[in-house]
Amino acid sequence: MEQLKNGIKNKEDLDYLSFGDATKKLGQSQYISRFVNPNEELRTDGTPFFEDIRISGNPDDYHSIKIHKDDVFKFIEKWFDYKKKTSFLFKERKIEDFF
Repeated sequence: MEQLKNGIKNKEDLDYLSFGDATKKLGQSQYISRFVNPNEELRTDGTPFFEDIRISGNPDDYHSIKIHKDDVFKFIEKWFDYKKKTSFLFKERKIEDFF
């Protein structure tokens, strides 16, 4: 298989961004990645699983996770809605703060 550039092996990979880079304003990716990890043991505190967010990589290795570029905004919206409902620190915040 021919590599396109920077280790990318197929054109679909071009549609995915580093999860850490795409969500860096939300906090540390090791914690934010729990929202896209299907492992229920990570969400014993009630953190929801966003199963409709397209990711690639190993969800157990938050460094390897990539998020589909068309799902970044949807992820941030869902994360922000959850935080607004569960944390008084987010009551006065605006979603624009996280882009």
